[in-house]
Amino acid sequence: MRGVLVGLLLLAGCDRLFALSTVSTHDARSADDGAPPLDTEPPDAPGDAVVDPMVLVDASTSCPAGYGLHGGLMVREVTAPQTWLVAMQDCVDDVGGNSAVHTHLIVYTNDIQRGQVGATTANAFWIGYSDRRFEANYLWVTNEPNSYPGIGDQPWAANEPSEDDVDDNCVLQRGVDDWDTVDCAGNFIGYMCECDAYPSDANRY
Repeated sequence: MRGVLVGLLLLAGCDRLFALSTVSTHDARSADDGAPPLDTEPPDAPGDAVVDPMVLVDASTSCPAGYGLHGGLMVREVTAPQTWLVAMQDCVDDVGGNSAVHTHLIVYTNDIQRGQVGATTANAFWIGYSDRRFEANYLWVTNEPNSYPGIGDQPWAANEPSEDDVDDNCVLQRGVDDWDTVDCAGNFIGYMCECDAYPSDANRY
C-alpha cells in the first residue's frame, strides 16, 4: 500500500511539473505589469490614413449661404453672365481672407463630379480650367492634387480643346459632357462657384 501512495504522489508531482512547463506566455504575465497580452494586435498608428482636407472642414456648415451639395461638391450657380476673370473674382469674394474654407470657379477631379454638376443646370457655365498662363497647358485654378482630365476621360466637345485661336483660353461647360474653349474676355457666360478647403492660386491662371 505504501508503494502505491508513493507512486500516486510522484505522478501528481509530475503533473504539476508538466503544467508549469505548458503555461502560456499570456497567462504567465503578471496581472499588474500593465503590458498587453502578446496575442493582442497593436492599434493602428495615428496618421497612417490619408485625410481629405474637407474631412477637417465641414463644408456644409462652413460654406457661405447659397452653396449646395452636388456631385460631392459644394457649389453655387450664377446665371448672370460675366467674363471668365470677373466670374472667378466673384467666386473668390464669397468668403473672407481668414475663412477656413475657400471659394473659386469649380474644380473637378473626376467624371462623376462633372456629370452630376452638369446635370443640375441647362445653362452653359464657366469652370475653373484654362490655359491662360501657358498656351495648350490647361491648369485648374487651385493647386490641389489633381490629374483630371486624364487619359480615358472624355469631357471635351468634338475638336476640342482647340488651339486655332490663341485667345480661346478659358473653358466652359455645356450640359454633362461638353467642354469648349472660348475667349475669356470676349464671352459673357454664367458660372459655377465651388467652396472647399483649397484656395485659388493666381499663378495658375
